Amino acid sequence: MPNSVRMAKIDAQIQRDISSIINGLNNPELENTIISVSRVQTSADLYVCKVYLSILGDAVKKDRIMAIINNAKNYIRRELAHKTILRTVPDLVFVLDDSLDYSENINKIIDSISGEIND
Repeated sequence: MPNSVRMAKIDAQIQRDISSIINGLNNPELENTIISVSRVQTSADLYVCKVYLSILGDAVKKDRIMAIINNAKNYIRRELAHKTILRTVPDLVFVLDDSLDYSENINKIIDSISGEIND
């Protein structure tokens, strides 16, 4: 049990740090884009960290933003090393979190069904 509490604290700290690093990236394509770190999942050995990003925009824009962030992965990891107190900084794997799109699609389906029922 204490290990899971420790991992939750590490994940929360990494999430806050990566969020501030990404928001501070100096790239003109990222200026008018809302990017949030929705979840962080670090492996038990602290060698790999999956970072789930939620990006507002169409599919082409999301792919472009993910490419920019993946290109800046070494910079983000280096900045994370300065901010964290971990002995080793985990390798970052960025994953596009499409849960917002999924929930929006479900809401549209529910609205269309409720509209059919009311007609």
